[in-house]
Amino acid sequence: MNKWLLLIMLSPAVVASELSFENHISIIGTAVSSACSVTIESGSSQNGIVDFGIYDKSAQIGTVNEYFSLNIRESGSNSNGCSAFKAGNNLVTVSFGDSGNNQLDDEGVITHGAGDGVRIEIVATDKNEASSLKPITINNNHIQYKQAFALNGKFNYMATAKHLDSASVGDYYGSLSVVFTYK
Repeated sequence: MNKWLLLIMLSPAVVASELSFENHISIIGTAVSSACSVTIESGSSQNGIVDFGIYDKSAQIGTVNEYFSLNIRESGSNSNGCSAFKAGNNLVTVSFGDSGNNQLDDEGVITHGAGDGVRIEIVATDKNEASSLKPITINNNHIQYKQAFALNGKFNYMATAKHLDSASVGDYYGSLSVVFTYK
């Protein structure tokens, strides 16, 4: 018994003179300022100085707390706000102190002059926005803010002079570098 397999292939003839498909490309982007500037505002000073004024050691009278703000502005603008933060991934980091660890120690900002023993404690005051409300020290010198808050361009802090009773009579001074990072 022989079995034959007969296979007939039926295929319809496909004739296409032209095929076309349609799709759309969406193009989006954000234009941001290439550079923003930082100004420091403290009381009536907008020139980058946090001035505690005169402290009378014998009467223990004088300013020991001073509020200040870091204001970020578009180049050439007089109002706060920096669109460059839009280029980041939702977090803006403010880092304090220099790379040589000459500006901060475990108590705060290092001062010189009559205040070699005076330290300036700096604490963020944007309570619901800052990642840390602990004093800025050599071991705690980064504070993160969400992008939506940072876009407003105003970061608030309290500076407190410590150890004034042990300072020599005369001027004391210190400096603190500030770097804003957004990735």
